[in-house]
Amino acid sequence: MSLLHQLTWSVNSFGHLYGGKAQGSRDEARDNMVLTLLVFGEGLHSYHHVHQSTSLNQPASLDLAGQFIKLLERLRIVWNVKCY
Repeated sequence: MSLLHQLTWSVNSFGHLYGGKAQGSRDEARDNMVLTLLVFGEGLHSYHHVHQSTSLNQPASLDLAGQFIKLLERLRIVWNVKCY
């Protein structure tokens, strides 16, 4: 749990330094594939900055946390989920 927390918090640090930018990005946020794989999609930080209210980052196939949210929506446990 401690390692997962450290990795999640490092997204804001490393996610602004290393990786590629999403199309339309106007700031220094970046998509870091190593962090993406380690923290279930949260490393897609640049896409998050472009579409701040979306629950599913792109590429969606790498966003396991977003896929879990979509599953919860299909099971009608959550609703009004926004995806761009």
